[in-house]
Amino acid sequence: MYGINDPPFTGLIKDRKEITSAKIREVYSHKTELIQTILNLDYAIASPYIGVALVPNLGKLPQRSEILVSAYHRNWFAFFASYELTSNGLFGPARSILRHAFESMIIAKFCSLSKDDLVYERWRKGEAVYFTNSILKKISKPNPRGFSELWSTLSDFVHATIYAQQFGFDWEHVDKQVHFNLDLILVLLEWHYHLLTSHLVTPTTNSQTIYVLRLRGEDKLRDWRQSKKELRLAFKNAKKDMPDFMRKAVRDFKQTWVLCV
Repeated sequence: MYGINDPPFTGLIKDRKEITSAKIREVYSHKTELIQTILNLDYAIASPYIGVALVPNLGKLPQRSEILVSAYHRNWFAFFASYELTSNGLFGPARSILRHAFESMIIAKFCSLSKDDLVYERWRKGEAVYFTNSILKKISKPNPRGFSELWSTLSDFVHATIYAQQFGFDWEHVDKQVHFNLDLILVLLEWHYHLLTSHLVTPTTNSQTIYVLRLRGEDKLRDWRQSKKELRLAFKNAKKDMPDFMRKAVRDFKQTWVLCV
């Protein structure tokens, strides 16, 4: 960049982006394809669930469902945007979006379990939720240290410090950061599915969804159940070469939490 004979900025960036995205497809095709597969399977499973849950007198939404639905639904766009940016080498802008997804799902799970309405009411009013003091320090099990360390890594990259954002498309600069983003997206996608099946979908919604699918044909129910099997396998494959601290983040999020409030 900054060459006297460089093309216009937008043309220069597009050219660099194309070179970098081609390299990402070559090196990380297994991860990018896995992310697409998981997104599609998650959506195929969620669509009947959400359709039933939102019908009055058919499904049943859990307590504080508003924050669960918000975290689940809005993160579809967060995942797609962060995936697209990362796949094109723009890992820096993607990291900001991933930090939001990370926070939103931890806050949603916390609110679904907490007996204290304080955090939920602040969220409903659009007020700031102090992530460390109001959330992480109130989790006694699992040890929230893993969440805190990962969140700190994301925050360092987002806040306007020397570590923030990116400064180029050179592969030496992009490679490890893209790898980190793709693994983190896979982690957060498993969190996303956990929110759906363990917190948003009630036993009533689950039984009514099976009933509705069966009415539409046994093949619909069979395909839906097959999607669940394929998604479990995809999550298993995603963790095979994932760093230990990210595998731990999946375990910690999915286990039964014990809160101090």
